[in-house]
Amino acid sequence: MALLNERAKRIVAEVPEVFSLERIAMSEKIISELVNMMNHIHQVNYSYRFWKIVMSDYVNALVSIKHILEKEELNRAPYLFPLNSHYLPTFKQKLMARLPSVIKHYKDPGAQSRIFKILQNEHNIRIALPEIEAVNKDIGGTNIPLYYPLFPGFGKAHKRKRANQLADGYTDTFLRNMIRQLPQVYVEYFDGLYDHIPVHSPEHKVFHTHGMPGFYNSLIIAKYLNHGAKLYYYQHGAYYGEMIGHNSHFNESSVADEFRSWGWHIKKNDVPWKAYRLEKFRLLYNECPRSAGYDFLMCYPNVIHANHGFFKGVTDHLLQHIDDRKYKKFIARPRPIHRMFSHAGRLSFIKDNRVFIDSGLGSMAEITAKSRLVIQFNIPATNFMECLYVDHPTIGLISNDQPTEIVKPYYSFFTQQGVMHENFESLVDHLNKVDIDEWWGALIKEPMYQQFKNEFLRQV
Repeated sequence: MALLNERAKRIVAEVPEVFSLERIAMSEKIISELVNMMNHIHQVNYSYRFWKIVMSDYVNALVSIKHILEKEELNRAPYLFPLNSHYLPTFKQKLMARLPSVIKHYKDPGAQSRIFKILQNEHNIRIALPEIEAVNKDIGGTNIPLYYPLFPGFGKAHKRKRANQLADGYTDTFLRNMIRQLPQVYVEYFDGLYDHIPVHSPEHKVFHTHGMPGFYNSLIIAKYLNHGAKLYYYQHGAYYGEMIGHNSHFNESSVADEFRSWGWHIKKNDVPWKAYRLEKFRLLYNECPRSAGYDFLMCYPNVIHANHGFFKGVTDHLLQHIDDRKYKKFIARPRPIHRMFSHAGRLSFIKDNRVFIDSGLGSMAEITAKSRLVIQFNIPATNFMECLYVDHPTIGLISNDQPTEIVKPYYSFFTQQGVMHENFESLVDHLNKVDIDEWWGALIKEPMYQQFKNEFLRQV
């Protein structure tokens, strides 16, 4: 395990962080190259915006694996879809990555037909926005399902030949690999998918989406934008507006006609809007009884080999130094990366019998309602915002070393109030000293707290 951790740390050090200006710059350089390459392969003249929407997953995968692609030319068959990993995946890993999409295809066999019908009949097309009354009232339209196509046959082999001939013209190893490893969905199968999408009154269409959807739905958006439609992205989680190097905000804003935030404004096309995701959380939270079965919920980000030691250390400190006369029963929640199997094993380092380890598959609103207080092992975090939206007591470790100018005053306020801490020693000391109900009751009445909610968690 120690050797594996060291290897993981070395690789992570070679890859630009997810929230970094370096990753943004690298991604932009890659997409600028891909635009010309893809237009040549398909003999078209589609825009930067078109290819950036369609190929966002591949750009992300290229950045994550650039340290391998730039060293030597790969002699591997291209994948069907891009796989985001810091390593070259094995055949088994490729199969396992593809399996969820195949399962989803057969679980919803009529999805494509429903999409085409909605495209024909609706002008406001929603993708992944919460199905709540406020969304229906403010936006109207209909959510189209996510569609996961299958790929029979071999596609257009002459497109791959053209791509490989293009690659031969480059001397740069990374660029040669980038072209030769273009996933089949962008080369052999691209025309069949693109041409089959019907276009109905594109000049009247507005696409409203929570984040960049999967490949097929992104292809629909890109095709309609090519014909005059508009695109509105909506903030769908934390970090937006809080971090200078927030890649998702940059990427979504760069291709959107409007980026609708939870209340803040940074870029020219940012539009202060409403926190629909948080409102959905509130509706679920209000349905749950306040049983206070746990003194606190320990809410973890993604625990991987590279950070396992850190999270074990701070967890040990918390459980060893928390006042066991005040706090006796806890629940630990791993971050779910899928909804198929339990994630409890990710927190197997917790050996304290006071702690129940959750699977990560149940309702976050429900276990939040069952806990007197939520401890965030990393802030920014979406659950931190969810707690504040419903005024549920929360506290956590601040790890944002590149805060935006608009969030800095609020971080200072939350630090002074004992909500945000730079280390777990300070966090545990605060919990041991305060009466949670009195402390929190006074905090939520503060004008600065209410101002933060209006700018970063605007209520529906």
